[in-house]
Amino acid sequence: MIALPEVLREKDPDELLRLFTEAFREKYGVYCVSALHHNRDMTNYHIHLIYSERKLKDRVEEKVASRNMFYDETGRHVRTKKEILDADGKIRPGWQDRQRRSARKTVKDRERMPERSRRNSR
Repeated sequence: MIALPEVLREKDPDELLRLFTEAFREKYGVYCVSALHHNRDMTNYHIHLIYSERKLKDRVEEKVASRNMFYDETGRHVRTKKEILDADGKIRPGWQDRQRRSARKTVKDRERMPERSRRNSR
């Protein structure tokens, strides 16, 4: 956070922010983003500056996180695997079949959705 004197309020905030951000980027050779604002009481004019010491890659790598979805014996979605385990730590009977059925149902439901809704659910 960079505190600014109140006299800088007279300057164009977009230009002020651009100048500070570019100066920081050039001086330290890092990628950064920033935001400029006051606190709620309008007594603390400041810039939030976030930077990374990592170099930008030439090519963007898109990464997709995989998730396991867990369902109990009744087909109800549960948040964690722990919720479908028995007292011995084993998956309770019927869980895997329910998981497959629920996944197939989801695909069928998506196929029945109007095209606009399908785009928004991805």
